[in-house]
Formats: sequence, structure tokens, C-alpha cells
Amino acid sequence: MKKKMQKEEVSTKKTKAKDVRIDSAKKINTKSKIKNAEEISKKKANVKPKVEKIEQQLKERKFHKYLWYLIIFSILGLILECVINFIKAKTTDTPFLVTTGPFCIFYGIGAILTILCLQQYKGKKIKLFIIGCILMSAIQYALSFILETIVGARLWNYTWSKFNINGRVCLEYAILWGIITVILIEVLKDFVDKIINLMKGKVSTIVDIILTMLIATLIMFTIWSARTYATRAKETLAGQNYISNNTNIEIFQNTVFTNERMEKIFPKLRVNDEYGNTIMIKDIKYKIIDE
Repeated sequence: MKKKMQKEEVSTKKTKAKDVRIDSAKKINTKSKIKNAEEISKKKANVKPKVEKIEQQLKERKFHKYLWYLIIFSILGLILECVINFIKAKTTDTPFLVTTGPFCIFYGIGAILTILCLQQYKGKKIKLFIIGCILMSAIQYALSFILETIVGARLWNYTWSKFNINGRVCLEYAILWGIITVILIEVLKDFVDKIINLMKGKVSTIVDIILTMLIATLIMFTIWSARTYATRAKETLAGQNYISNNTNIEIFQNTVFTNERMEKIFPKLRVNDEYGNTIMIKDIKYKIIDE
């Protein structure tokens, strides 16, 4: 009987010891899990700012790229239009969208939208040409409508073409836009990307900010000056033969946005007379006195 009781005591002690070991192991595992969880949490906390920083850098690079697309293609587009005008009429007259430099933003906007919509078709020249004809013509029509709504005048008029839509777009230029789209996607974009990728660092970011502010200011002044020029022309066509010069704003407009200067900047700006006829503003004979 005693031996049996001793055996039961030994068995009980072994069971208790085993339970203690299991409890200890569980505690160790729990501590280990907590420690691992804390380490993972710390790693995630450290990774999150890095991810956010990378995302911010990508956004900045994307903005940088499209800003320089706007600048480079606006300048290239202006050069192209000068060449076309020289071939057609032996003149380099062409509209600057900003009043202080060789910069026509219409081409920059068109190039950016074309790249965003059609870069996936690179290598498919026929498809690029066809879609480019349609897309660029649609962009040109929209820009013409927006410009006329804001400024009250047109920069181009294609009524000379048998195949035009409201004088805003025409078949001849649609074909040209298709050719330009193929060249843009297949050749120019990669070349321009290489140039843009050379611009890096804090200096590049500062330059981007300055250029953005400058471009925004110039666009604002351009719209203001074109609207002033068009308003004067419409008032002259309506029989008003004076320029109001009473307020500081009017004095500024008449000093900075003179007709002579506007004619050089917007040689192709047109307005409609009371009969709906489109007239070049520079052809209107001004006989104006100050009031």
C-alpha cells in the first residue's frame, strides 16, 4: 500500500513538473511572440515613412516630367508653326501664348494629353496615326472653344478649307496632327525623357517651383492682354472711337497692352463683327483718342 502511495506521489510530482515546464514554455512562447510583434511593428513604423518618402519623390518626379513636357513641347510646337507659316506665306508670324517669350502652351498641352492617351500604342504606327488625327483634332477644337469663351477671340480659323468643322479644325491639319503624333510617340518622347532625367536633386526641385510660378503668371497676363486686345477691337467695330483711361487698371492695360505690342504677340487673333464675319484684329483701322 505504501509503495502504491509513493508511486502516486511520484507520478503527481512528475505531472506537476511537466505542467510547470509547459507553463514556462507557454510563457516563453508568449514573450517571444510579443517581442516578435513589437519588432514587426517597429519595422513597419520605420518602413512607412520610407514608403511615404518614396511616394512623394515619385510624385515630384512625375510633376517634374510633365512640367518639362509642357515647356519643351510648347517651344518645339512654336518653332514648328513658324516653319509652317514661313513655308505657306513666307512669314514667321505666329501667336505666343505668353507675352514675354517663345512659348505656345497649346502644343505643350496637346503633347501631354497625347502621351497620356497613346503611349501604350508605341510601335503601332498606323493606329497611332489614325487615333492621333482624331485625338489631336478634338484637343484643338476644345482649346479653340475654351480660348474664344475666355478671351472672346480666335487664334486660328480654318474656313478656307473645304473640310473644316466650324473653322476650328480641318482635314489638312488633322493629317498633320496624325504624322506629328507618330513622331512624338516613336521618337521625340524617348529623347526628351533622357534630357528630363538628367535634371535631378534639390536644385531641380527649386527650378521647377520657380518655373511653375512664372508660367502661371505669364498665362494669367497673356489671357488678360488678349482679352483686353479683343475687347478694344470689338468696341472699335461697334463705333466706339476712344480708350477709357480713368482707373489704375485701365491705365496699366493701355500702357502695357498697347495695340502695337499686341499685334506682334497675337498677329492672328480674330473677332466677329455684328454680322458674324471673322476679322483679323490687326486689320481693324483704329482711330482712337483717350477719354
